[in-house]
Amino acid sequence: MAGIGGSLKRLSENSLVYGLSGMLGRLIGFLLIPVYTRVLTPEDYGVLALIGLATTIIGMVYQMGFNGAMIRYYNEYQESQRRVFLGSTFLFQMAATAVASLAIVLLSGPICRALFGDASLARYLVVSMAGVWLSLIGNVPSACFLIREQKWAVLALSVFGALAGAAFPLYFVVWLRMGVWGAFLGTLAGTALASAVNLWLTAREIDWKFDWAPVRRALAFGLPLIPHLLSHWAINYFDRLLIQRFASTSEVGLYSLGYNFGLIMSLITGSINTAWAPFFYNINKEKGEERAKAEVARLSTYWLMLVGFAAAALAALGPELLRFMAAPAFWGASKVVPVIVLSYFVHGMYFMAVNPIFYKERTGVLPWLSGAAAAVNIGLNLILVPRYGMMGAAWSAVAGFAVLFAMVIVYSRRIYRVPYEYGRCAATLCVLASAWLATTLVGIDSPALALLAKSGIISLALPALGFLVITGPERERAFGFLGRRISGRP
Repeated sequence: MAGIGGSLKRLSENSLVYGLSGMLGRLIGFLLIPVYTRVLTPEDYGVLALIGLATTIIGMVYQMGFNGAMIRYYNEYQESQRRVFLGSTFLFQMAATAVASLAIVLLSGPICRALFGDASLARYLVVSMAGVWLSLIGNVPSACFLIREQKWAVLALSVFGALAGAAFPLYFVVWLRMGVWGAFLGTLAGTALASAVNLWLTAREIDWKFDWAPVRRALAFGLPLIPHLLSHWAINYFDRLLIQRFASTSEVGLYSLGYNFGLIMSLITGSINTAWAPFFYNINKEKGEERAKAEVARLSTYWLMLVGFAAAALAALGPELLRFMAAPAFWGASKVVPVIVLSYFVHGMYFMAVNPIFYKERTGVLPWLSGAAAAVNIGLNLILVPRYGMMGAAWSAVAGFAVLFAMVIVYSRRIYRVPYEYGRCAATLCVLASAWLATTLVGIDSPALALLAKSGIISLALPALGFLVITGPERERAFGFLGRRISGRP
């Protein structure tokens, strides 16, 4: 159990720092919601969301799966070979995406007409494309810091990027009153400043040489991930296109704001996965697969307790937070928040299940699994969105991620069988679901009072988990750890 304790401490510390790093930009964005919802309109938010559709899918293709390849193969190279590996992938990625970006800029009008039925959005796409390309410069230092578990370097880089990414849009939108155009220009300015720092960091990690062999290896690992990631894009964003066609750009804006509150769940699960992926590779290398599997099983139970509680709390409090922070014109977005939280909680379970597939280098199967999940999602969107609008889109996302998780965990257990603690996991889900359902019975009009009442109810899940799911020895170790922390003993 000492191994579990050490692994849990290491993983939790990294997850906490990575979580803070990932949340900074979103946190600043949330703090600016009372400002932006009084300066921008729901239609402006819809424009931001629609252009985000295009740049997100382009950014996924531009990544080429190289981030995962760098993390996977970093430790297999000696120092000099590693610098050539990183340098070659960096040079190839930047050159190939520069050519693709030029083509997209030249065709921006027809692209916007085909996707959104509005060629006038082309100027927003052009500015956003420049930001997507510049953001690739940060891939090398981010991957190096992660694999070396240099969490404070990750945090420092994130703080700088988040501040730059918020200050410039705020200046352009609020001070210069440039509206939604200012949001795009400000985001590009912040990305450019952060990229200048990332270029300096990249130069310290690479040799400016090109070798096709490591690029070919990275492509073989990463290219199968592109259709996999595109399927994720479909589950996450295809619904906006349908909402625009069957409802309006304003409803796209409301849905996107509600989605942003639900995305806090994605930030939590994503930050833990950011720490988990390199940890998973390292623990298998250090302790061997059999010992690693036992630790993975126990840590997965703890993950479910922590992330499940966060999901229940966010599903209960998110709608009230939105009403508390946003202008009344945006309050209609609150009803979609709990469903989006649920979808990203299920997506987080997929994160935990998929790492063995990467570890065993079976990435070729992922496009088939995610493609099937995307097909389910798109089919449900086509059926539900015309009738139920954004709520139909939200439930379609839940179904898509649920299908993806089910298929991935079945396949993953065939190649790397983890002895999960199914009884404790089921008990955890029952406790948390009951706590959330209890909060739905609160009928208070005041957002502040509703937040207070629901917070009290959802907090009762913690002692319930402590006595119904946590074992006696685990409680003793936890109390002993807290006692040592409070007393200052090592």
